[in-house]
Amino acid sequence: MNREHVIVVLAAMKREVAPFLGLIDGVKRSRESGCMVWHGRYKSVQVRVIATGMASSPPVDILQGCNAMLSTGFCGALQEELHAGDVVIANSVAYADKDLVRNILHPGSSTGLYDGSGVFDIHLDRSLLSGVQDFFYHEKSAVHGGRTVTCARVIRNSEEKHRIGSYFDALAVDMEDYGRLRIARQLQVPMWCLRAVLDEVEDSIPGPWSGVGPRKLSKLLGNIPPAQQSICRALTYLLHVVVSET
Repeated sequence: MNREHVIVVLAAMKREVAPFLGLIDGVKRSRESGCMVWHGRYKSVQVRVIATGMASSPPVDILQGCNAMLSTGFCGALQEELHAGDVVIANSVAYADKDLVRNILHPGSSTGLYDGSGVFDIHLDRSLLSGVQDFFYHEKSAVHGGRTVTCARVIRNSEEKHRIGSYFDALAVDMEDYGRLRIARQLQVPMWCLRAVLDEVEDSIPGPWSGVGPRKLSKLLGNIPPAQQSICRALTYLLHVVVSET
């Protein structure tokens, strides 16, 4: 492998990539352009891990010099077959601003079917997906490939998740991937999106709107460690694949 490759790993929060950070050698932490950044090496690969903050995109200046980007973090399931700790690798990422989200969720909405606008396609080689699936073969978590959607606000409960999932025919929802992809395309740098499911379709997201009780909150908190480990495992596999392809 080319030791000069630099791969950027993007996450909203340090918590999402904490286990992976523990595998990096020679880590140096700094604050750059308002983001926490960790520089180091995973085996033969130079990595730059950036915590952007929720619903935020990284400043372009701290992406300079990278050969590829991996966008990661937690996501919410939009389909029943996805469970906490499962990995989702996107082959396309759609975007829904607040107005579109409101129209989709309004009971009287006449938005119809998704027309395919506001979407980035990502080449997801079948062998790459099957390779990650084989890598997870002995794990409790499953690996899914398909469309995801970035929404401009939190998708709060099962009713909203079903509506968003049905409209976009999407597997999972996040708040960052679309914006990160837009920057990657501007920089002409390849980027892959991999996420781990934190909340399942029937789970409500804690907030002033939810009324989530201690039992349900405890369940969601219990989903964090398996989601973290799934992110870590997927990153360790994909880092080597990405370096060989760039």
